[in-house]
Amino acid sequence: AQDPAITEAVAAQARLTGESRLLLRDKVDDYVNEIAPFFSLAAYYRFGAAIGKRIVNFCFEVVMNPTEFEVQAARAPVGAVRVYVINHRANMDPLILAYALLRRVPMSYAVGEWALVWPLDWLFRAFGSYFVRRGETDPLYHVVLERFIQLLAGKGAVTGFFVEGGLSRDGRLRPPRTGLLEYLIKLRIDQPDREIVFFPVGLNY
Repeated sequence: AQDPAITEAVAAQARLTGESRLLLRDKVDDYVNEIAPFFSLAAYYRFGAAIGKRIVNFCFEVVMNPTEFEVQAARAPVGAVRVYVINHRANMDPLILAYALLRRVPMSYAVGEWALVWPLDWLFRAFGSYFVRRGETDPLYHVVLERFIQLLAGKGAVTGFFVEGGLSRDGRLRPPRTGLLEYLIKLRIDQPDREIVFFPVGLNY
């Protein structure tokens, strides 16, 4: 919330609209509290893994190519920001990916505002997911979201990115939504020497 880019955005919006900087700062705090997760190792690897295993194994037989995952991971430069670019077939996608990659990498996802209800919001936050409003017009919100994603990725968190931004009904890729992708790429403004590696992940049912 004290990021210089956010402070600058608050000042710019105050000059443009005449709103109080104090009220705008309160709005920033509300946005941060809404977006940010509180990743819990116990929730992810004990509670989440146990529940996820039961649900996924009851509904599906998961088939994955672990060799391909290891080959991809070995090609990434040391210290690179890792982004998994994923197609979106079903609402179960994040759970299936978390289960399939459980012993390899914990992944942070963007979740829509539909999940901002208890107990879903608590579960998603504990699993490291962050919340994104669709169709939000407040530019201050987008600055907060952008800086959050950049700080998250810049600290080494692994990000899962559903490039379609919504479910595919027929299995074909929908046109990409590039907002979050743009935020990630702009991380290079702060860290010009930082590599960003995109791993393709295919899901099918």
